[in-house]
Amino acid sequence: MGRMRKLVLVALVLVLLAPVSVRAHDHEPPTVRLSTGDVGQKGAHFASCWWRAIGEPNYYYFICIDSIFAWPRAKQAETGATASVRFNKPAPPEEVVLDRWRRVDPDHGIPRGRARSVPFTLTPVVTDGVTTAWEATFTLPQRAGHMYLSPFAVWPDEEGTEQRQDASWLLHLRLR
Repeated sequence: MGRMRKLVLVALVLVLLAPVSVRAHDHEPPTVRLSTGDVGQKGAHFASCWWRAIGEPNYYYFICIDSIFAWPRAKQAETGATASVRFNKPAPPEEVVLDRWRRVDPDHGIPRGRARSVPFTLTPVVTDGVTTAWEATFTLPQRAGHMYLSPFAVWPDEEGTEQRQDASWLLHLRLR
């Protein structure tokens, strides 16, 4: 075995054995995923206000990002089925809102009419005894047609500023 290969192997072993900080600062909003039956859809990031570290300890900046309504392509799902939105962040959200619409403006994607609040149950996703995400489980409407869903969630920035940070996403189903 060559000298360089031995050095790389030793470095890899040291990295694997080194203690890992469980509470690293989360610089980005989490991803979300909608699931129902065997259908899955990654949420399109819509808006967020999030704290970010700037490289030095205890220095952060707050950034807010808003997007246009760019709904993902509709995924087919069954009316009345159980569905869930998974927030891929171990910390529990302080607040979660699931809003849905049945119609959007065809040119700009702006929802038409008032949002309907979707009742849900929020539960932790536990893998090997560790919470890895949170899941909002709900029932899809009984009426066929498009469903535009926008999850919104708030978390404290536990790893840095202790301030609130929030994000929202866009999801799209065609119920049959």
